[in-house]
Amino acid sequence: QYCQSTKAVALAFETLFENILEGDEKKVVFVSNAHNLFLSTIGGFEIYKKFQQLIEEKKNCFWIASFDEHCWQFLQSIVGKNQYFRQELKIPKWPVEKIKEMILNLHKETGYKLQYDQIFRSSQNVQEEMTSAENRYFFLLWERCGGSPGLAVKLWFRSLRENFGEKSLKVCLPSDNPISELSLLNQEMHFVYASLYKHENLNISEGARATHLPRPVVKQAFFRGIEEGFLEIEDGRYRVSQDWTDDLRKFLKGKNLVYESNG
Repeated sequence: QYCQSTKAVALAFETLFENILEGDEKKVVFVSNAHNLFLSTIGGFEIYKKFQQLIEEKKNCFWIASFDEHCWQFLQSIVGKNQYFRQELKIPKWPVEKIKEMILNLHKETGYKLQYDQIFRSSQNVQEEMTSAENRYFFLLWERCGGSPGLAVKLWFRSLRENFGEKSLKVCLPSDNPISELSLLNQEMHFVYASLYKHENLNISEGARATHLPRPVVKQAFFRGIEEGFLEIEDGRYRVSQDWTDDLRKFLKGKNLVYESNG
């Protein structure tokens, strides 16, 4: 559950963990999506501080916590250099060969042949041309997805064009996101999207608290994001669509609304 950052909920969170961690026997505790333990507003870090306190106090527990990468960077810029976790591990990105193997194995089940767009071709030898075009496409796909298999699959589907009358598909460059549409939205909406980016997911009430903007303004920003296709909603919680994350990050950095550490 996403924790509203109030003292009452912070106390409930602490009580819940104390019940789970009751006793002195050794335990391994895994906290998934630990970035949901804060809200970027005054008093919004109470639960995260309680979490850190539990890590410090419960010496019989081995703690593992997962964070969204962007939220983790934001937390570190706020609370300073991490001192509660001994080791920081990033989920490794898939190499281009693994991305290619996964997608072609999935595609094999369709029974459709693939034809790569002329833009990927350069060799005069037909067989070499096919192999070269295929490798060139998957290298470009890998660069676009950053080694993320989930995003690679989404971009793959955006690359396919139907060859009418044939049982084959043409593979083109993935279509670009209409990033220029973001520039047409007002600054308050940009501020809402920057807050959403820092938190990974928010509902409307949390968005209003984190941005100190009126609830109708936040609601309109979220609804407009859904209409434009760069936000998704599940169980009342909004997040940036996976295939828009990199484009939105670049846009918000250009507006000086988000910052990222190189460390």
